Amino acid sequence: MLVAKVPFLPRYDRSNGQSRDIQVYPRFFSGEPASALPERWQWTFPIMFAPKDSNVMYTCSQHVRKTTDDGQSWEKISPDLTYADPSTLGKTGGVITMDMNGPEIYATVFALAPSNHDINTIWAGSDDGKIHITRDGGKSWEDITPQDLPKFSRVSIIDESIHNPGTLYVAANRYQVDDRQPYVFKTHDYGKTWTKIINGISEGHFARAVREDPVREGLLFLATEHGVYFSMNDGELWQSLQLKLPDTPVRDLVIKDNDVVLGTHGRGFWILDDIQPLRQYTPEMKNQDAVLFKPQNVIRGINQAAVQYYLKSQLDTITFEIYDVNDQLIDRFTGSKTEYKEDPNIPSWQRGGSSKPTTAQGLNTFTWDLRYPGATTFDGMIIWSARPARGPKAPLGTYKVKMKTGDYEETYVFNIEMHPNLKGITKEDLEEQFELANKIMNKTSDANKAVIKIRKMKSYLEENKAKFTTKEYGKTIVPFMEKLSGIEEELYQVKNQSGQDPLNFPIKLNNRLASLRRSVESGEAKPTDGAYKVFEELSAELKVHLDNLDKILSDNKPKVDKLLVEKGLSPLE
Repeated sequence: MLVAKVPFLPRYDRSNGQSRDIQVYPRFFSGEPASALPERWQWTFPIMFAPKDSNVMYTCSQHVRKTTDDGQSWEKISPDLTYADPSTLGKTGGVITMDMNGPEIYATVFALAPSNHDINTIWAGSDDGKIHITRDGGKSWEDITPQDLPKFSRVSIIDESIHNPGTLYVAANRYQVDDRQPYVFKTHDYGKTWTKIINGISEGHFARAVREDPVREGLLFLATEHGVYFSMNDGELWQSLQLKLPDTPVRDLVIKDNDVVLGTHGRGFWILDDIQPLRQYTPEMKNQDAVLFKPQNVIRGINQAAVQYYLKSQLDTITFEIYDVNDQLIDRFTGSKTEYKEDPNIPSWQRGGSSKPTTAQGLNTFTWDLRYPGATTFDGMIIWSARPARGPKAPLGTYKVKMKTGDYEETYVFNIEMHPNLKGITKEDLEEQFELANKIMNKTSDANKAVIKIRKMKSYLEENKAKFTTKEYGKTIVPFMEKLSGIEEELYQVKNQSGQDPLNFPIKLNNRLASLRRSVESGEAKPTDGAYKVFEELSAELKVHLDNLDKILSDNKPKVDKLLVEKGLSPLE
């Protein structure tokens, strides 16, 4: 029979700059009751670093232990912080299953919160209803259990405020003793007094976890057995934040940057992205017809600029304008209630660009894909391995978004920031990438404008073919149009009729230019020397074709225009 004689604790190995859990819980098999074990270890016990010192780690049995040597040794810094009721310290599984594999242990420290403000302050909550605090690094502990927290309550999660020392939020539950009511508390004076904060929580929605937003003081999120709640006023009133979340037990949640991330009992993860409206909300806003919320900063190459706005009622039109730091207009986007409404569940990057502004009542989101306006295009253009209609990606820096609807107008500043994982790439590299992409795009536009011009002249002459005699048309018009077609066919593959046709016919100049820009913008990096060389070659080739077009027009257009005027028609534009 194997009996635990000494605590078996995890060791955190940081050798070679790596971190890994050697083992996170003991698996002792014993016929002895829990009362006979020197350390009682729950299946899921706390293990965490001190926010004020990453060299200090804590873990818990019924005691709190500390290591400062990556788990090589552990110091016990607390007495038993539980009720340790003998009725709860029998053999695990009891007379029903006799499940003696070890982790099904009661009367342990189930929740721990090393202080965000003071290395010597630690909060601890047990799975049988005790809450303690030490303010001297564990030399002495004070029982601060709220009077309204019954014995045998599981203190599931405790969360110390990042904004205020002495403030703690507690989520506890008692469903294992057939009490499914929520138990949520807060203290602002290190546990001297407590307030029960359950107003607005539905009956039976017992609490699993409570977390405070690290940005907005008093903005709380609560995970329960049946979903999620939030409070704008430090827990005085809870409101459902269920949205499309199914009725499922939410075991824990975390606020990461601007998102709320949930972990459910079904081992699923759900993310509520961009909670800026909750952080910026004021009671006065509910009386406004429209509200633009300040957008979060954007990481180039990771996400797009998501602009959230509230409309008290559906509007006819709304306009967004994007400006650079010098107040130069980059792009304008207008939406109306009569236009097609995009599926909000489809990200804009899958739709192929910025989203269309919507005018629906309630909270809306407009997404700018960080792209400048694209190259000039023409109807029916089929391009391989490029998207010329999308402009170059905006470089790093400060930008502005302006919303206009009716009498309402508001502008906010946001930044496009560097991808944090990029190494060896500078802001100047990305500016150079943007500049070259712009130059390539302008050349692509020049090629496409020439095609548009040629097709307009050809179409005009074909439409008025009946006005000419057969001799006039054959002698003057046809040779002119053939010369124009020769230039057109060098600039664009006119045989393309479907997306697969570029595989069958040679790639022409406008496609090669557009593909070069796609290559230059693949990734976040300084353009290669090869990209510049290819750009010079394609630019020189384009110049030859455009010069030839100019010569064709100078040599032939006067004769064609004269004939058109004689027929009572306008000359070619």
